[in-house]
Formats: sequence, structure tokens, C-alpha cells
Amino acid sequence: VYITEPNEILEDGSITFHARIYNYTDVVLLERESTDNTRKCMIEEIQKSGIKPSFSLIVNGFDRVRMLKKENILDKIEKEIKEMLGEYIGICGYGEQLDFEQVNETMIICIFE
Repeated sequence: VYITEPNEILEDGSITFHARIYNYTDVVLLERESTDNTRKCMIEEIQKSGIKPSFSLIVNGFDRVRMLKKENILDKIEKEIKEMLGEYIGICGYGEQLDFEQVNETMIICIFE
């Protein structure tokens, strides 16, 4: 499943997206999961891996950062990430290209031991 944020729902019920959706692409509407639940799962996965981070690179989609700011939880998340990963650099982009798919509202973490 490649996630991309809809741009607008039009009066006729059709949806426009920020990214190109190719012909014959199956589209499924998803409900957003709890930000807290998603973050807890991420922390558990990193802890289970046994990795001891010395430095991390985090790439967030712009819409994800905007959503976290709107919900007033960006500072809380940044603090938790700092506690979990130690030193890190965070950058923000307009999404990632994976093969022919454009995805956004994502977070990619590259951890270096």
C-alpha cells in the first residue's frame, strides 16, 4: 500500500491527489491511525531490533509535519525521538518516489550504529 494524501474531494465525489495516480491503479481510502499508536509501534520495533543508535537521519513528508503541528504534538514527538535515537538530523520533503509511486505523509528513519 502506497499512501498519498488527497488534495481535494470534488462536488461529484471524485478525488484529486497531490501525486499522479496512474490508470488502472487500485485506490483504497484509509482512515488515519492514532499518531500515538503508530509512534509506539515504531519505538518497539527499533528497541526489538537491538540497534544502539549513534546517529539517525529522519525524513518526514511535509503533510505529516503540518498535521503534527496542527495537532500540537510535534514538540512531544521530537522529544521522544531524541530520547530514543539520541543525535539525529531531521529534514522535510514533499514526499518520496518509490518506483512509479509518489507517497507522502511518511516518516523514514535511517539509523546508524
